[in-house]
Formats: sequence, C-alpha cells, structure tokens
Amino acid sequence: MMLLGVSIIVSFCGTFYLSRLFSRSNLLRNAAGMPLSGGMAVGLVVSAAGALLAAVYPSASSFYKAFIPAALLILASGLWDDVCELAVTGKIITQVAATALLVLLGVRTRIVFLNEPLNIIITFAWVLFITNSFNLLDIMDGLCASVTGIIASGLLIVCLLNGDIGSARLIGIIAGSAAGFLVLNRPEASIYLGNSGSHFLGFVLAAVSIELSYASASRQAALISPVFIMGFPIFDTFFVAVMRMANGRSAVRKSKDHLVLRFLALGHSKRRALIFMSSLAFLFTACGVVMSCVPNSIGAGVIIFVMFVSFIVWRAMSRVRING
Repeated sequence: MMLLGVSIIVSFCGTFYLSRLFSRSNLLRNAAGMPLSGGMAVGLVVSAAGALLAAVYPSASSFYKAFIPAALLILASGLWDDVCELAVTGKIITQVAATALLVLLGVRTRIVFLNEPLNIIITFAWVLFITNSFNLLDIMDGLCASVTGIIASGLLIVCLLNGDIGSARLIGIIAGSAAGFLVLNRPEASIYLGNSGSHFLGFVLAAVSIELSYASASRQAALISPVFIMGFPIFDTFFVAVMRMANGRSAVRKSKDHLVLRFLALGHSKRRALIFMSSLAFLFTACGVVMSCVPNSIGAGVIIFVMFVSFIVWRAMSRVRING
C-alpha cells in the first residue's frame, strides 16, 4: 500500500510538472495545443521504480533486466511517434524488437501443455495485441488510465491470492502511476498520455501478466483468467476492427467506430461515458479474478455470463449511428 500511495503522489507531481513545462513548448503537444507528456511521467515513474525494486530485491532482478529496457524502448518509440508521427511499420518493428528482448531474456508464457516455440508465439501475439489495444483505447479523457488502474488492480488481487508479493509491488506501482496521472487526465483533461503512454501501459501490463501464476493445469478454465482480466481492451479492439470492416474500411484505418465514441453519440457526457466504460472494464476484470480461483464448472458459468453481456453490449453499440 505504501508503494501504491507513493507512486500516486510521484506520478501526479511528475504529470503536473510536465504539463506546465510542455504547455509552454511546441514539443509533445497535439494540434489543439494539449500536452502529450503524460506518458513520459508514467513511464519514468514505473521504470525508475522497477530499477529500485531490482536493486532492493535481487531475487526478482532477472525479470527487471528484461522488463525495464524493453519498456523504455516502447516509451522512447512512443515519444518519437508523438513528436514526428512514426509510420505504422516503424511502430510494429519497435514493438516486435521490445517483445523479442523480453523473450530472449526469459519473459514468456509457460503454458505447460504447449512446447516452447508455441509459448514464444503466444507471447509475441499477446504482448503486441495488448500493447496496441491500449493505444486504441486512448480515445477519450481518462479512459486508458482508468482501465489501466482497474486491470492492474485485478492483477494485484491475483498476486496477493497467490502470495506473489514481488509482482504485486510492481503492479501496485503501475496502478498508482495511472491513478496519479488520472487526476489531471479525467474529463476535462489538461494533459494526455500520448502514444508513448498508451503503448507503454499496454506493454507493461502485458509483460507483467505473463509472469503471474493463475491456476494449476487441472483447472483449465482458470488458465484463461488473464484474457478476461484484460477483456475490456480486447473486446473494444475486436469491436472497432469488425465495425470498420463492416463499413468497408481497413481495420487499422482511423475512424469513429470506437465503443466510447458510439456511447457519446447517444448524447451522453464524457463523465457518464467514462463511468460506463470503466464499469464494463471492471466487469471483465472481476470475472477474470473470479475465474482464477474457482473450479472449472463455475469458471464455465462465468465465461457464459461474460459472453452474454458482451453480446448485449456489442448488439446495442453496433446499432448506434456515427458520422465518420
């Protein structure tokens, strides 16, 4: 709890300082003049805290030796993108390089009934997908940071249930960093994460989630717990991609097909939209946490429930008319 509180304060102070600094500069600002330096604040807090944890707890240093340089590579790439707007190819190459660094230094899935090549493939697919899902999610004030806090809290509970205090420390810092930033990013925001922040948060949550233990091999339903904990950004990404293709657009081409933009199109305020989307994220995450500690029979019921809710939301939001 102390690390969580300290990270909230440090993240808020760093975000506030960088907001003031870049509001007087032409760097790291969008076309409307809004500072995009929130990602720098969050990224530096998490990376510095990770380095400190590696020094204080040498038993976890092997993970941090992979996690910190890979996360900093994603952060640097995102900052460059915020300044110069990297091509999609450049972003993907950097993300693949950062994920390869994780894998080469021992961070990968270890699903017992799969061989090593398949685990490596799953690691790449998971990290790249989650990283870009968070970038897609960063479309409205407070949304990406709120979802980060909710998902990190879910992962933190899993850690505590399994006695994994080492991972809990880092996840608590990620949650605190997102919360500190959210103070200045909630509607109406005075600072944005930028591509650096959204990519960074997705990447670090994907990387950390790989290291956690969710269930024994005998409880197959619980093995997909991380998919449900991360369920909201996954659902949002699939929704956006399918809606774009259904409207004759490329799945990677920017459009207003996002869930939250459709909710806003119904006439709701940003605050109400944030509450609605955060509630969905909480539902997915809570169900994922439950699945990590229940028998297969109950886990199957949870899966059916989440699929039913997802169907209702998908059907309702897909009927909303948008322009663009």
